[in-house]
Amino acid sequence: MAVRPHDFDRLSAWAALPDDQLEKLIDADSIAVMQRVMVLLGADKRGLPVDRADFVSTVREMDRLYREGARSLGEAIIEAAEWGDKHDAARARAVYERFLAGCRSKFHCEVARYQLKKLSAAGG
Repeated sequence: MAVRPHDFDRLSAWAALPDDQLEKLIDADSIAVMQRVMVLLGADKRGLPVDRADFVSTVREMDRLYREGARSLGEAIIEAAEWGDKHDAARARAVYERFLAGCRSKFHCEVARYQLKKLSAAGG
């Protein structure tokens, strides 16, 4: 049984394609993938359409949001770890709380909440 790539892996691969090649991939399955990606990134409430006409621009925008969220989350993880190394759990928690307050992506928020939970479980 073949393992299907994660929706974010598909998004990344699609975003690397030129527009004309990306347009050839538009079908019901690819639109469904984009709809799931939009929900995970919290973009479904923005009113962005996912149909044949807007598929390419939606892929580009979702890829930008995913990378932006990953970059911000990575920065938060590093900063929180630095505070953890200094045994300042309150500031480490504050980093994640600040990230969560400004993040609309369900996916990236879940990762941050998990990191926050790990911090609390470690006595922080």
